[in-house]
Amino acid sequence: MQRSISQFLAETEDWILLDGPMGTRLAELGYSVDRQPGWSAQALVDVPELVEQVHREYVAAGATAVTANTFRTHAVNLAAWGMQTKAKSLTSLAVQLARQAAEGKAWVLGSQAPVGDCYSPNETPSAGELRAAHREMAENLNAAGVDAVLLETHVSQQEALIALEAVTETGLPALLSVVARDETHLLDGSSLQDLAEQAAEYRPLAIGANCIPVERMGGALNALQSGFAGPLIAYANTGEMLPDGSWRPTAGSDPEVHSEFAQRWISQGVRILGTCCGCGPRWIEKISCLPGH
Repeated sequence: MQRSISQFLAETEDWILLDGPMGTRLAELGYSVDRQPGWSAQALVDVPELVEQVHREYVAAGATAVTANTFRTHAVNLAAWGMQTKAKSLTSLAVQLARQAAEGKAWVLGSQAPVGDCYSPNETPSAGELRAAHREMAENLNAAGVDAVLLETHVSQQEALIALEAVTETGLPALLSVVARDETHLLDGSSLQDLAEQAAEYRPLAIGANCIPVERMGGALNALQSGFAGPLIAYANTGEMLPDGSWRPTAGSDPEVHSEFAQRWISQGVRILGTCCGCGPRWIEKISCLPGH
């Protein structure tokens, strides 16, 4: 891409089309990440060609930003299957695969997720452990050459801010996306508005929400916008995870309906728009038809 993401957001009023989920698509292609100890990171070892294929599918569907498969390449996560010493090399490989697939048509974002379980904020490690883990991850993404870091699926205000600080220290542009429990709170119960106000001090390029049903997104964006004056991010699921671990499909499971919600989010100030769990290239292709892309 000729312009940086920062330049694009500053110099235009258009929006960026983010890609969709890696794990969902890998499962559809026959590689179930749920059975792997390293979740999606294991695919970098077992089926790197499939990871690149998924990236290519999203670019072909219209994505102008692809997210490298680094969601679970934290050294802490890799330690669960004895691969913690491979954190830097796997992160580099993931970025390389995304860059190859993008072929200069899309920016490459590094995914920096929570260190613990995304749906269990009570399992968040200590502040010291978080700082060490997120600094290492941010440095690995910087060394790998990403265009920006997408801090995604964050559920704890404390960890989100620590991760944001770590990325900011590298000089890389940062994007922050969180999981909203309802229209005004993070999954850990903290205020979305308060988070946005504190995050704004680090000057991220954009703030938003992901991994929630489409029905919850509009309200969550309003709350975040109350504390942050910059561009917003939105990428929703086809449904929602229930407390018992089961999945309940919602209106977003229909690509056409999903794109109708996306149009509303654009009117709210969303400048980075994509899809999350359960979605795929068909959803991205439908959203790509919306004006302003």
